[in-house]
Amino acid sequence: MSDNNKLYQQAAKTIQTELKMQGFSKPIHISSIQSLHNNVLHPKDLLVPLGQQAAFNIHYSFERNSHLYSFIDKTQIPPHTDSEWAAVVIDQPVQRLFDLASTIVAGRYRDKVIVAISEENQLLRDEISKLNNQSGIPFEVLLVDENSQPAKVIDKTLFNAGALLAVRDEHVWSGENAKWMLYQSYKFNVPVIGYSKRFLKAGALASVYATLPQTTDKTVQLIMQWEQQGMLPEHGIVYPNFEIEFNKNIARALKVTIPEILPEGNKN
Repeated sequence: MSDNNKLYQQAAKTIQTELKMQGFSKPIHISSIQSLHNNVLHPKDLLVPLGQQAAFNIHYSFERNSHLYSFIDKTQIPPHTDSEWAAVVIDQPVQRLFDLASTIVAGRYRDKVIVAISEENQLLRDEISKLNNQSGIPFEVLLVDENSQPAKVIDKTLFNAGALLAVRDEHVWSGENAKWMLYQSYKFNVPVIGYSKRFLKAGALASVYATLPQTTDKTVQLIMQWEQQGMLPEHGIVYPNFEIEFNKNIARALKVTIPEILPEGNKN
């Protein structure tokens, strides 16, 4: 795990406890990055790096082993070639945000869903290009170049928008940019769908996010299946179960009815 991080220390101990409770029979070692280099590892050992720092260090130092990354952003996953790997990520797929937004705007006069991303964010652009829009809800992607202010780009489209998706893009949704766009959206009566719980406190209508226990549970599940099958059961990016939570004060202010039927997940 990444050194001196209480969150990862807590998660590692929880994972270890859950594995033992579920009958995991192999030895479990919790190590910091520094101490791991002093251990002798077998090529068939499964390494579970928690956090970005541990992910990069372990990937480049122990390339022969299988890697199960956890508590990591999609953009932080090290490049892979032949080694077996999976990553339980903390960010949400755009599809989940879009499905929730589609449910909220369905039947409203303004039903267009918009999302703004950095022009150079190819990972998000590729993900959005594969979006499943069975509902036929109007969807607009705004590309923000490095010299543009995201708030000014979004401001031009809010007058006829039904919902705005906040995605994990540091150039667009960070610091003052995020605060200003949440304010603008509220001014134009446009609900924002966020990807973490902190968006609710900042003025978003709803957030889709995975909790610490949900991320831990998915990690434990994959480790248990690895022991049973002799290999990781899933490869590439893996999303844990998720919560959908609403800010009821914002819903009242924007006169938005919280849908009774929502995308699969735990609702609050």
